[in-house]
Amino acid sequence: MRKFGTLVKEAGKNIPTKFVSLWSFVLSPLHYISINMFFITLKVRIETEFAPLLQLELADWGFDSFWEDEDGSFLTSIEESLFDAQNTEAVLIKYKNQSSLDYVFERVAKQNWNQVWEENYSPVIIGEDCIIRADFHQIDKPYQYDIVINPQMSFGTGHHETTALCVHHLIAMDLEKKYVADIGCGTGILSIMALKKGAQSVLACDIEDWAVENAKGNILANGFSFHHFSIFRGTAAQIKGDSFDVILANINLNILIAEIHIYASLLKNKGKLLLSGFYEHEIPQINAEASKYGFSLDKQLDKNRWTAILLSKL
Repeated sequence: MRKFGTLVKEAGKNIPTKFVSLWSFVLSPLHYISINMFFITLKVRIETEFAPLLQLELADWGFDSFWEDEDGSFLTSIEESLFDAQNTEAVLIKYKNQSSLDYVFERVAKQNWNQVWEENYSPVIIGEDCIIRADFHQIDKPYQYDIVINPQMSFGTGHHETTALCVHHLIAMDLEKKYVADIGCGTGILSIMALKKGAQSVLACDIEDWAVENAKGNILANGFSFHHFSIFRGTAAQIKGDSFDVILANINLNILIAEIHIYASLLKNKGKLLLSGFYEHEIPQINAEASKYGFSLDKQLDKNRWTAILLSKL
């Protein structure tokens, strides 16, 4: 694995690194990174109980997409133009005073990121029947749901808990002949799973051009055509005149709360709404907003404090 950086910053001091990479997670590409830009990677080792709290505070300063290890270690990134070094350092030093903490910054060019994930992207097996892999992976047995994902610059490889939990939900759902919307589709992984489960059609959207193109490529790589799949650059607010049996939205807490009223307007009565991108302790906030629009909680799946919930529209 390519090493990140040459200095470890500890409590504001630069010292020669002896920080050996123990990461078992995959360094897949970032969500919402623009082409031809640099970004700042932040690699952190912290006690497990503090990792989710630190991630929340880093997210407040613009860091997006966290790749985690079981021991609390994680990698995150931010576009260089959005990086606030002073406030980020202040957050890290605060946690250094509460926990054992090491961290490393590096400025990385976009073109280097694809090389990193190709060298470290391993297949993900979900349950007994589903594998998520890149096209260069060989599999040793057939799976009922064999999903090929080449993520490039988009989020959604199955390695992050939220994506895996959504796929778990979809495996158990009846999607035969259903009309599905995938909001913030990233790589298109949930759209592909819905099509493999027999969905009649999927309408997907994402705010990034790169994600739209990536999702199109992944749709084709899985043997589907654009007869049953369509995608546009934008948000759920731009969908007009359509109604859906199922809406998928793996984004983040704030966007989900802000858009629940839109999902309600697009969803048929007794339709299903699958939401993820937030932590277990944030479910009451989602439920409070969702209940205003006639949603009730059907099922909840959790992993490492992340959650994915399935709601029904009454």
